[in-house]
Amino acid sequence: MMEREKRAVLMVDSSASMLFFLGMILTRLGYVVSTTKTAEEALRMMDQDTPTLVISELTLPKMNGINLLRRVKEAPRLKMIPVIILTAETDPGLKDTCLRAGCEAYLSKPVEPDVLYRSIQAATESAATISVLRRRSRSALVTARSWEGRSERSMQRPFPKEGSMSGPSIPSRGTHSRP
Repeated sequence: MMEREKRAVLMVDSSASMLFFLGMILTRLGYVVSTTKTAEEALRMMDQDTPTLVISELTLPKMNGINLLRRVKEAPRLKMIPVIILTAETDPGLKDTCLRAGCEAYLSKPVEPDVLYRSIQAATESAATISVLRRRSRSALVTARSWEGRSERSMQRPFPKEGSMSGPSIPSRGTHSRP
């Protein structure tokens, strides 16, 4: 039986108890978990090692979770990383703001472990599917470009001179006789 690829989750929350609690749950579910209490440290960590998924609280010291989400989605190397917002915030406008900024899911604390697990699965499967489609798309583009190059080269070749082709000859205009 083939072992499933380990998926790395970066959790960002200012609460040490929340990081510990969710970290234990995710580790038992087979995820490799990294944690930090600040958005700035999360960005530094992502410079070193790209996680499969980021789970972030909105209320963080200095840079908040929405700005972290925006920075991830604006960075070419990071923009494909799914981000789940897990927050105690109750402002209904925040959910809309986060979804428009590109988060995969917006969950309220306290979250049931099965809801968190399903959200993680959906986010990572969606990201994996998009990644496969992009690779296939790039492959198709390379193939199309190679055919395009062949077509251009064949268009640059001069037509053969009359009579230089083997096979039956085709009479020139005005040289055929009528019975």
